[in-house]
Amino acid sequence: MQIVDLRPVSCREREERARSPLGREDERIALMLSKLSKKLSQLDRDTNKYSKLIAKIRKIGEYLCSNGGTDRMDLICYRVYFLYGSSKYVRQNWDGICGWQY
Repeated sequence: MQIVDLRPVSCREREERARSPLGREDERIALMLSKLSKKLSQLDRDTNKYSKLIAKIRKIGEYLCSNGGTDRMDLICYRVYFLYGSSKYVRQNWDGICGWQY
């Protein structure tokens, strides 16, 4: 069975680009988000620490929205996926930022 990728070409290109290290700042941000995601996965949702980590992820999303928009957010989200193996926490917590939809 053949699988057809219906995403826009720009989306597929960002995913491909994210397979390799990004520029200095974007790579640093992706590594930070990967670490925050790992910490979140180990915490109970009802803790104050969990809420603080969520706030950090959202603040990073807001920064990226103001400095590159959704294209940059998307690129870094893909990079988090390749670094951490999941981008669930990033995708979930960026909901509503810059039109981002989870």
